[in-house]
Amino acid sequence: MTFLLSQIWISLFLAMGQPAPAADASGDPLAEGKRLLEGVRDGVFSFDDPAFYWFCRYVHSHPPPVEPADRASGTPLNWKVLLERPSDHRGQLVTIEGVVLSYQAHDVTNRPDLPRLYQMELSQVAGPLLCSLVLTEDPGDVPLHSVIKAQGYFIKIRGFRARDGAENSSPLIVANNLSELRAPAARVANPLEDRLSSRLVGAVVAMAMIWFFMRRRLRSVEPHAGGPGARVRAESPSDRDFDWLVKNDQPRKPDRDA
Repeated sequence: MTFLLSQIWISLFLAMGQPAPAADASGDPLAEGKRLLEGVRDGVFSFDDPAFYWFCRYVHSHPPPVEPADRASGTPLNWKVLLERPSDHRGQLVTIEGVVLSYQAHDVTNRPDLPRLYQMELSQVAGPLLCSLVLTEDPGDVPLHSVIKAQGYFIKIRGFRARDGAENSSPLIVANNLSELRAPAARVANPLEDRLSSRLVGAVVAMAMIWFFMRRRLRSVEPHAGGPGARVRAESPSDRDFDWLVKNDQPRKPDRDA
């Protein structure tokens, strides 16, 4: 009977186009995914990990149950814990909460067994840390700066390069869908945008100071004694500026010896 049920289980997965979980003596359906996670490296500038694809397929067909808010597993986890001790939480189901900074869909064309993936970059409601959330179900209309909550599996610390060229890192979570969506919060600072903006502001201030001192220096320049070599002041010329020209144009008196 057990053998027959196993065959039916495998047939159902094949019919759904999903790979069957690897056999495990403990009956853990995540056994294959955890095995693949052993080869994951943190800080890599890529999503391309067999473990990442495996968990995407798994959560697509096995959405995790939403835990009550008073349960420990339903309490949002501080992302700092994942950044400091990724190995302790890799492959575990965690609850995260954050503000949506960006949101876009991706079709992984070279992997037809994967559904369309929905990537969100999140910021802490209060804090500068970032988190990458990948969903396997369409969450619908999610306005930027909305506050979301999701339960998913922690895969690794993903490295990425910001628009200003600075290297950064964020936890990568794979989930089926959002468990909570709240109205957009007050404007939350984007650490990546703020870094670039502060550099631009600094450059503008520096240029303004240079312009101010150069203009002040030009205004302080006084002309030399009258003559063709006189230096021009920043102010508009006055009649006295042309005295040398009038004096030089006076007719010369005839020489008495002539």
